[in-house]
Amino acid sequence: MTIHDPKLTFRTWLHLASFQTVRFAQNYVRQKLAYDFRYELQLNMAVDDFAEGAFELYPEDDDRVVQCYSPEEVIDELVRDDRIPVWIDISAFKHARDFTVLRLICAGRFTDDVGELYYYARGTGCFGIKSPNLPPGWREGQKFKIEKA
Repeated sequence: MTIHDPKLTFRTWLHLASFQTVRFAQNYVRQKLAYDFRYELQLNMAVDDFAEGAFELYPEDDDRVVQCYSPEEVIDELVRDDRIPVWIDISAFKHARDFTVLRLICAGRFTDDVGELYYYARGTGCFGIKSPNLPPGWREGQKFKIEKA
């Protein structure tokens, strides 16, 4: 099934995933995280040599990092020719008093088929909500600080 109105759909998933990520991260971090977001995109973070079929690849994105200061910038970067990455792992990365920086680690395969999206059945489209990077020696239930932005 083709993604209907890819930019609007992606915006909805990004909004939902951003809020869920901060709520989830609060189980792990000591700081109170803000619900105003900035984003760090890490592009083409998968090995896509095997990609076949309906996927579009952008090899020029290999290991490229992009700072985005609004959801619109993220949308402009990640919705291409009405296609989106098949998966994006999203996590709280850094914090400031007024905003939280979310890291988006992105697949390099882009699709317009919801059947190809890794997290679609979970209701988050292409977004997989992950914990912040756990520090060495971390134990279940232990809260830690994340880096300041």
